[in-house]
Amino acid sequence: MPVFAVGGEADSFDLPAGHSYAVSTNVAHYDSAISRCAMIVTTGTSELELPLNQTGGVSTLYIHFNLYQESVALANYIDIYNEAKTQVQYRIRMDASGTWTAQRFNGTAFVDIGTTSATMAINGAITVDMKIVQSATIGEFNIKRNNVDVLNVTAADTSTPATMGVVRFVGLAGGTNRMMISQVIVGDETFLNWKLATLAPVATGTFGAWTGDYTAVDEVAYNNADFIETNSLNQIETMNVTDIPASLSTYNVKSIVTTGIFSNDAGSAVNDTQFALQTNGTTQTAAANVVKDGSEQVKQAVFTTNPATGNPWTQAEVNALEIGVKSV
Repeated sequence: MPVFAVGGEADSFDLPAGHSYAVSTNVAHYDSAISRCAMIVTTGTSELELPLNQTGGVSTLYIHFNLYQESVALANYIDIYNEAKTQVQYRIRMDASGTWTAQRFNGTAFVDIGTTSATMAINGAITVDMKIVQSATIGEFNIKRNNVDVLNVTAADTSTPATMGVVRFVGLAGGTNRMMISQVIVGDETFLNWKLATLAPVATGTFGAWTGDYTAVDEVAYNNADFIETNSLNQIETMNVTDIPASLSTYNVKSIVTTGIFSNDAGSAVNDTQFALQTNGTTQTAAANVVKDGSEQVKQAVFTTNPATGNPWTQAEVNALEIGVKSV
């Protein structure tokens, strides 16, 4: 499965404790043809995390995202943790000129891997692609800015004590130091020239058994007072979503990733929830694995192929797709 996780809007990202979601709808900060917003990242306030959904962590990781950075300062910028999220394994630091330095944790301290040869972004939008291969002898750390290498370290020690399990966007201080990210894709193959398009709910679908409808889950900015709910088993709610943007009409569909923020009270009659797809006249599901403790939990499911056919998705199938949830 090439895609481990994606980050588009708030329902894609976990929050560190004490943080909250922040959104920019300034079209200069993201690709408005395929996204509805960029997520604002500020140190200590609105940092974002993407768990990789890979038990045991990974030793090879590709990260793709769109970036708009306001003025800069020396600080940690992007951290890559072990699966348990107890120790940063790699980190990117940005200096006042806007260049990045990659570092690895050797078990005792952080040591430099290399520094980018170009300013990455100051008050401008760019695409960033990163590749990390862990090895004590033939490791690799590559960063591309708009598809051009700006850091390419190979045949070097890139080892750390543990594999990679969580990507955290840390950002800089507030004010004019904000970091805007969008179209985040992480996985085990290159995502050069890939696009992450947000397909948002726009109408009630085939099933509407939950209380509330698509208008409760279609907002751009996160609102935890607006939701759909059920306290009965085997209830399905599906919604029609926007079509693939016209600007992507020549692209192949690599994966459909469903995302959502869930909460299940300890006393609920519902044991868990599943993501539901209505496609090719059938209902397909994938587990969300929501813990029954009343906490808000971000969940994702990756459908690399159409589960109704076993074949790669076609654009026509995606444009006819309904996305939703099922209580179990």
